[in-house]
Amino acid sequence: MKSLYINTTANLLQLCFKNGDEIHNFLSDGVKSQSEEVFEAISFVLGNVKISDLDFIAVAVGPGSFTGIRLGLSVVKGFLIATGVSVICVNNFEAVYYSFKDKGYNEYNISFDAGGKDCYFAKLDKNGEQIVPYSLILKTELPENVIVGDIDAVKVLECIEVGFNKETFVQKPIEPLYIKPHYAKKKDLCCSK
Repeated sequence: MKSLYINTTANLLQLCFKNGDEIHNFLSDGVKSQSEEVFEAISFVLGNVKISDLDFIAVAVGPGSFTGIRLGLSVVKGFLIATGVSVICVNNFEAVYYSFKDKGYNEYNISFDAGGKDCYFAKLDKNGEQIVPYSLILKTELPENVIVGDIDAVKVLECIEVGFNKETFVQKPIEPLYIKPHYAKKKDLCCSK
């Protein structure tokens, strides 16, 4: 199976191409912006494989950078329109769950930095189902035993591959997971006197 994982939700672009046992990872060095290097990096990890040859693309839909989320979703929507490739949306809480699922925990407290004093948080059960809804909390409110947003892209792709069937796949809407409101929505934009 040929699959590609794209995550533009954090500061550094993360890609993983898996072709059977062959794996090509890419993590940006941060010199270029994600929008400057995303297509070049995808071309690099795919080598001679075309987007249309992929069985699916998994894309991170958030939470994370507002602009980064929009970049990743725009890229995969373009690929879907151009080639018809299957696109699977994976939120970052699911991606961390997939990364640590083999540990066999009964519960997974998962957190990501949201900037400032905030963090994104969710508690998932041993099957990856929400116990505590995805939310924005203060870092001081984090419970003990938190898994801090480490995503193993290879494990994410492996977990998706187990349940993926190209013949029966139905494309779902490609939508972002925003938890933290965009900074522009927080400000009073009204210019009344």
